[in-house]
Amino acid sequence: MKKQQATLTLHLLGKVQLRHGERWLDDDLAGKEQALLIYLACQPRQRFSREHLATLFWGEIPQSRSRYNLRRALWKLRSTLEESGISPDDCITTDGSWIRLAPGAPCWVDALEFENILKTHFQGSESRFTSTSQNVHQIRQTLDLYRGDFLESFSVLHAPDFEEWVTIERERLFLLRLRALTNLIQAFIGQGQHSEAITTCHRILTLDPLQEDIHRLLMRLYWETGQRAQAIRQYQTYQDLLQRELSIQPLEETQALYQRILQQKTPPTSSSSLVLTSRLTPPTPPPESFIRPRLINLLDQGLDTRLTLLSAPPGYGKTTLVSQWLHAHTHNGDSPDLHATWYKVSEVDNDPATFLEGLAASIARIHPDVRPTLQNEIRDVIALHSDTRQAVGHLLNALTSLETHPLVVILDDEERLTNPESLRVLQHIIDFLPANGHLYVLTRTDPSLPLPRLRIRGQLLEIRTPELRFTPEEAQAFLRQTTGANLPPSDIETIVHRAEGWAAPLWLAANAFKHFASNLNTVWEGVSAYLRDEVLAHQPPEVQTFLLQSAVLDRLTPDLCHAVLDLPNVVEDPRQAAQWLNEIEQRNLFIQRLPASGPNVFGSATDAEQTLQYTYHPLFRSFLRSELTRQLRAAEIEGLHRRAAQTLEESGELESALVHYQQAGDENEVARLLDQGLAQAPSVWLDQIDSTPPDQYPQITLSAGRRHQAEGRLDQARALYQQAVQGFESRQDRMGQGDSLLALAEISLLRGRYAQGLDLAREAMAQWEIDEAIDAVQRRTAALCTIGQLQACQGYLVEAQATLEQAQQIIVELSPPTLAFQVHRTQAWAAYVRGAYHRAMALNRIAEQEAGRDVPQEIVAAFRNPVPTILREWGEWDVIQQITRQRVIAARQSKDHLALIHAYVGLGNLHLDRGQYDEAEEIFQQAIDEAEACGEDGVYRLYALAHVAFLHLLRGDPYEIELGRYEGRDISPLENALAHLIAALPAIHEQLSGVDSPKPQIHQQIATVYHTFDQLGVSYGAFVSTALLGALCLAESAGESLSPHARRYISTALTLAAAEGYVQSLVVSADLSLPILRFGLREGIEPHFVARVLAQIGPQALPVILDLSRASDPSVRERAATALHTFGSLAQDRAHRETILAALDRLSQDDASDVRAVASQARQKIG
Repeated sequence: MKKQQATLTLHLLGKVQLRHGERWLDDDLAGKEQALLIYLACQPRQRFSREHLATLFWGEIPQSRSRYNLRRALWKLRSTLEESGISPDDCITTDGSWIRLAPGAPCWVDALEFENILKTHFQGSESRFTSTSQNVHQIRQTLDLYRGDFLESFSVLHAPDFEEWVTIERERLFLLRLRALTNLIQAFIGQGQHSEAITTCHRILTLDPLQEDIHRLLMRLYWETGQRAQAIRQYQTYQDLLQRELSIQPLEETQALYQRILQQKTPPTSSSSLVLTSRLTPPTPPPESFIRPRLINLLDQGLDTRLTLLSAPPGYGKTTLVSQWLHAHTHNGDSPDLHATWYKVSEVDNDPATFLEGLAASIARIHPDVRPTLQNEIRDVIALHSDTRQAVGHLLNALTSLETHPLVVILDDEERLTNPESLRVLQHIIDFLPANGHLYVLTRTDPSLPLPRLRIRGQLLEIRTPELRFTPEEAQAFLRQTTGANLPPSDIETIVHRAEGWAAPLWLAANAFKHFASNLNTVWEGVSAYLRDEVLAHQPPEVQTFLLQSAVLDRLTPDLCHAVLDLPNVVEDPRQAAQWLNEIEQRNLFIQRLPASGPNVFGSATDAEQTLQYTYHPLFRSFLRSELTRQLRAAEIEGLHRRAAQTLEESGELESALVHYQQAGDENEVARLLDQGLAQAPSVWLDQIDSTPPDQYPQITLSAGRRHQAEGRLDQARALYQQAVQGFESRQDRMGQGDSLLALAEISLLRGRYAQGLDLAREAMAQWEIDEAIDAVQRRTAALCTIGQLQACQGYLVEAQATLEQAQQIIVELSPPTLAFQVHRTQAWAAYVRGAYHRAMALNRIAEQEAGRDVPQEIVAAFRNPVPTILREWGEWDVIQQITRQRVIAARQSKDHLALIHAYVGLGNLHLDRGQYDEAEEIFQQAIDEAEACGEDGVYRLYALAHVAFLHLLRGDPYEIELGRYEGRDISPLENALAHLIAALPAIHEQLSGVDSPKPQIHQQIATVYHTFDQLGVSYGAFVSTALLGALCLAESAGESLSPHARRYISTALTLAAAEGYVQSLVVSADLSLPILRFGLREGIEPHFVARVLAQIGPQALPVILDLSRASDPSVRERAATALHTFGSLAQDRAHRETILAALDRLSQDDASDVRAVASQARQKIG
């Protein structure tokens, strides 16, 4: 607002003054109350959360106290405004937890006025500064507002964040003033007002006495205005200052000018040489420069074309790259291979004469031969004929007359050249460059030049954002080079990922981590500040509005922008949206095109326009969204998201629409979309609609139940599934009802309620029987898989196999990877339960092939995985330990409770194998606890209990395990057999140890268990039960001949063990198994398998073999020789090897030829 219209005036440049009319508010407000008003007034387009303001001013005290202080300060501020005759609501707006200066507030701030006027002239691509008297007068008036530094001598206690903001603003406004003064000097020089230029130079030196360009310019101005003595005195003043402050001498260029003034009393006639040398000097590459050869080579290609355009957003390293390339060529030995001029464009170059004189000055720096005449000729032509084309001709003729070395003219910051006349000068230069001339243009926005024509003629080389991006390898190498060991590899990976090739974050990180202790938050805060000051602040208000509003979209299309953005010209004409996106792209505002999509929503744009898709750089989008929350009210932002959601829903993009409805806070819309079929609802949405009535949206209730199930809350999941069944039933939705029933069946499976689960799964199947759609067929397949698991867990393994084969036939037709994997893995698991290890491994290989890349690895590792247990049984120790631990981790990640129980048992077995009984028991107990926690009260819990009971049997301290919960229940034959086996183990131990006399009822109990396992086809159960029966019979026989029943038991146990490879079970229970193995070797039952097991048992088994090597039966001695061969090939202990060799030497002299042959061959191979 204009000052004369304002009712509240804030003078912040210099001493702080707050007043309304004749009343001063300074006396009525405390320091932090003034600071709050200043903070809001200086940022009128932004809103701030109460939490932010409370932390800004009272961050050192608890949050509750700081928020109280903020409320009190706001009350005091509003009261003071009201007492001064100003409506508080007209000045300050509070919207829930947000506070901001009211739009259109009657408030005038000198700092804002100062900034807005100078930015209009000197910042942004729309700046139009020319050195007219009117513009110069306005700038001089604006500079007079600067009575002192921002908030000079103003401070508040215990508010470091506010003080930091003040420091940043103070420096920013100071630099803006410095830049304005510099441009004003050039305007005065262009108008021939040397005395005004001299006065302005002194103003700059008052602000910054070490600006050597200004001292040098003052020397020239004094010299050209006949004040030679003053020019000499100016040099001496600066020389003394440098010596006193820094102990150095002026630059060679300044010293050379001083010598010319001393030697020549008459000054040069041209004033064009007064262009500031800082704009003519190429920047020196920083010491930490990172050379990228691919880009250096690309710039070299520009020497074969007329124009090389480097066009990219700020911070992509254009200037640094060209300075590196230039340094490489101009410091190439004694004679550089090209001559290059550097000219940094300024707003004053929108005067064509000033632009041409600047270019002439840049050429004169490297070609002294043109210095006496060229600049004068250009000025004279423009002054006499007002003809810039003739002036360009003089410039080009001068270039043509130079030596044959390539001549490179580099224009930096070309985006500041916006005047059509100056752009025509640039176009004329490009069109008529001499053969050895090459123009390199560095710009943030595409120049208004006929680029298509230059492309067609092959006169244009373009280096844009894709080429300038750091590759991941380059970015990592740069950060390692510049930060050394200060930046952890994980932080490097994060920065490289988020930067996506943008150089600015990489440089910020390098600087932060090299020079002071820091963290990544410092980098991201620096990126936001850079984007705010260097990008957003330079854009016209309408562009800023477009950027901020469009930031709510992840993907930008003309139709989406037309429907969503609240911009008059975009809303009225959908084609304007495409033009806006094209404008943003030409401005290089961190936007990139995406691959073409399908047709648009409304059919309103052209075919070319409807394929346009863009996205912002993630860091820029994140910054814009942060700014959006500070500048718009929550209701406005929600409106943008709501319009985006409606548009996306109309086009069928339901998941994207869901995100925007969630951002808009529309719980009912989120629930409605989820209920339409987005069943796999992310937790963030379910959190929002957990309170939704289940009868209204049963699909959401089903999704919420699945979430609870995944997190292990089975009771809550079961209740929600039951509610979902009722909801779908009231809708007569058979598909949804079947999904809910199958989910209940899965809960029953997890809790060991297998019979109940079968009833639920079959009821679910019935809902889909008449539907032949693919979805229904896949659902039936999933149900069959669940039914097969339930049957296997009940012990009905034959029925389970038939069910799973039925599911497999359907899978052959449909081939859904996840279902195919689950069916084959369940088949493998069922085979494992039966003890059919070889079949289980074959089926598992098929399952993993079906999984491919479509099934998450944690599911593959955990779901009904029999492999670790089988490999452990087979003695493959090199892989089993790592696989078992990975299996536990995977089961935890997938929250598969049954898989976790089984994984714990596998891990306990590893400790059992090492004789670590206490550790094994602890882990087996974890398996039992997990079973009880998830409600499983069937096979899996019994499985863990069996391992605890077996452990105590091995340790010699068996005790009766409580199995009361399995009595009086309708349990499966498999559960019944397992429970009876566990119950019999203490009595078996007493009989084997001789503590108790033989009990026929125990024999009968184990025999019954064996027959049950045999009928069920459970090979491993049959092996364990027959091995125990054989051990009992051997213990009872006391050397007497065994009954046929006992021989059959032992033979069955060893045959089953040999067929499936039950090696480790026999090894770990050596005290129980050695009598059986001895009997098997003596009787010739699976002798090769028995020999391998005895060798695995080790020294404890050696006396058994040695004893048999002295048997009277030659066939027994022959088998003993074979066992000694197997044992000797594995023996590591030297004494044992010598014992074995001695026994083989003895057998080599045996009377029986077969024994001698076997022993001699074994002796030769071992020895």
